Amino acid sequence: MVMRFVAILCMIWVAAGVCVAAEADAPTPGRPPSGIPERHTPRPIPPDIDRQIEELVRQSDVAWHRGDYPECVRINEDIIKLDPTWVDMYSTTAWLQWSMGQDIRALRTLHQGIAANPKSWEARFDMGLHRFNIKEYAKAEKYLCQAVALGGDKEARKMYAYALAKDGKAAEALPVWRALHRDFPTDGVVLMHWQRAEQEARVGQQPK
Repeated sequence: MVMRFVAILCMIWVAAGVCVAAEADAPTPGRPPSGIPERHTPRPIPPDIDRQIEELVRQSDVAWHRGDYPECVRINEDIIKLDPTWVDMYSTTAWLQWSMGQDIRALRTLHQGIAANPKSWEARFDMGLHRFNIKEYAKAEKYLCQAVALGGDKEARKMYAYALAKDGKAAEALPVWRALHRDFPTDGVVLMHWQRAEQEARVGQQPK
C-alpha cells in the first residue's frame, strides 16, 4: 500500500497567503495538495491493483511537480477508480479542480467521495470544508453536522461551530464550543472561541 507520501494537513487557509488555522479568528480553510495523500484503505487491495496504484501515484507526483494539474487530476481520477475508499484522494482532486476554476467538477468529485464512502465522516468533512471555503455556510453546516454525527474529530467539531456562526446561528454554536472546551480544556483556539461565544451570549441576554 502507498505509504510514501505525507497526509494533507487538515486546517490551512486558502487566501492571499497561507496561514495556520489556529492563528485565525474564523479560518477560511482549504486542502491544497502537498504531494499525494496517504492511503487509508479499510479493505485489502489485490497486489496487481496495488502495483497499478503505486505507478499512478508516481505519475501523479511527477505531474504535480511540473505543474501539470489537468494531468494530475486525470491520473488521480484513475486512482480513485482503482481504490474508491481513498477518501483524501477525492479532496485532493477536488481542490485541484476548484483551483483551476472547475467548481462544478470539484463538487461532483466530493459528492462521488461521499457516495463511495457513506460511513466516512472524513468525506463529509471534506465537503463541508469546501463549502465553507466558498462561503456557502448553510451547506457547510449541513455536511459538517453530518461529519460530527459520524464521529468527526476535534477539527470537524470546530469547523461545525465556525459554520454555525458564519450562518448566523451563534446560539447553536455556543453548545458546540462548550462541549469542545469540556473535552479539550487546554486547546487555545477552543478556549478563545468558547470565551467569545459565552461573552456574546451574555451581551445578547442583556435588556435593551
